[in-house]
Amino acid sequence: MCIIIRKIKDIEFSPAHGGEGRKREIITNKDIDNPHFDILNKDYLLKGNFFDWHKHESSDEIALVIEGKGYVKYKDEDHVKEYEKNDVILLNAGEMHKIEALENSIFYFIRIKE
Repeated sequence: MCIIIRKIKDIEFSPAHGGEGRKREIITNKDIDNPHFDILNKDYLLKGNFFDWHKHESSDEIALVIEGKGYVKYKDEDHVKEYEKNDVILLNAGEMHKIEALENSIFYFIRIKE
């Protein structure tokens, strides 16, 4: 067994799902020998920014909202749920979704493969 400790502040940012969001890939499927684990990210959205429409074909996504509030749109613009600090969001594999921040928002995203 291997223990990995990473300092999140030292992980470089990369773009997240179009829009203006950023992410840090903390642990990926290259780090864990488990066919169901995909990734653990820490994602950031500034007020008024968004993660554009996208889906994860074969991974369910769980988001832990650490800070902020906003909207999760799914399927289309008419299906909307509000999120806020300390919420948990579950997005099923293959579900189109978009996340818009009404306040600066921080999330931890965990994706689990089917």
